[in-house]
Amino acid sequence: MSSSRLPERDPLAPYRARLTGLAYRMLGSRGDADDVVQDAWLRFAAARRRSQSRGVPRHRGDPALS
Repeated sequence: MSSSRLPERDPLAPYRARLTGLAYRMLGSRGDADDVVQDAWLRFAAARRRSQSRGVPRHRGDPALS
């Protein structure tokens, strides 16, 4: 990474521990729980980008995660 680029912040960080804990209780494996949380985040981010590119307005209750 070049020194001129700032590291990207992790918008999921405030929620990661709780989500991983919930996934762990359902799946019984820390590795699987981490994978599921990451996959869900990637799907959410992709869907949000698609809706923004189509001009779908944000709902007032949408979390400001990115």
